[in-house]
Amino acid sequence: HTADSSNGHAISYAKQQQPQQPAVEARQIAEQLYNNWLVDVPKMLDIAVLYGPSSSKLTGQLLKQLLYLQPTYAQDICQLAEPLAGNLQEVCNTVERLATSALSSTQDSEKLLPELAEAVKYIMDACLTLQAFTECLPEAAALLLHPSNHGAMLLALALLHDTLLPLLQRVSTQPCAAVVAGLRPDRIVRLQQALVSCVYHILQAAFCTAEGAAASAGPDTIAAQAACNSQASSSNGSNRTNLQPSASSQQSFDDDRQGQELMNLVMLLAHPSDQQQNAGNGRSSKPGLLVAVNQQHQLDVTVADAVDQVRQCWIHVWGFGQ
Repeated sequence: HTADSSNGHAISYAKQQQPQQPAVEARQIAEQLYNNWLVDVPKMLDIAVLYGPSSSKLTGQLLKQLLYLQPTYAQDICQLAEPLAGNLQEVCNTVERLATSALSSTQDSEKLLPELAEAVKYIMDACLTLQAFTECLPEAAALLLHPSNHGAMLLALALLHDTLLPLLQRVSTQPCAAVVAGLRPDRIVRLQQALVSCVYHILQAAFCTAEGAAASAGPDTIAAQAACNSQASSSNGSNRTNLQPSASSQQSFDDDRQGQELMNLVMLLAHPSDQQQNAGNGRSSKPGLLVAVNQQHQLDVTVADAVDQVRQCWIHVWGFGQ
């Protein structure tokens, strides 16, 4: 909630633009939103996680309006991946240090466990936020996984799952951990489920939705769609944003490139990093993140269904049988 009426006008305008307003006003509103920091990507993340779970359709419409009204947000989302991965890696290092110390020293464990529980809570919050954001705004998933980011975010999540969870599971079985709510065994199970669900929904949104596929070429695709919207609204006297991918953005979609990018990310999840070789006793014989995603969410089936839908679309439009 904001007491500034101009701020409220800008945000409500993004949610439901009124017809018969000149396109120049849309550009002014877009500049006001961005240049005055009325809305930024962290606020968009907050909107998604606060309102998405209970009202995903309306929240998604709001976020899409913001994205296409001010396509500079697309560049910001794309650039978010590596800093976010860096933050997750820092938390990973902190958790590993605290968990190792707690396991090796009974005297120090009681002092370390509350800090360890806070780090676990941060990871959980990050997973829930990313999942809500990409569910409401599939374009964001494609931007976060843009090849320029080299899969940094997925790599960080994979290391959290494959390296830290075994350590946390061992800590949760210690007698002193029973008094720390955030480190109970059931909380660690929920964290594992959140990591797996987050990665599944990011991949599903990026590669198995029309919006994610249309945004796969990067921020320039969003900007091109926004330009088409602006031209269309100028010609028909309406400022209503088209939330569907345009013909030009669909034509820029390269299914071979998308398939190769998905395979690259799948291989990354299958072999997150040679760092796992240094995880020592923290490593687990349990399935890694990719196997867990398939077991719990059938990612392979989801991808196969999406490929079949694309094939059926080509048959319908072009009459191709292959």
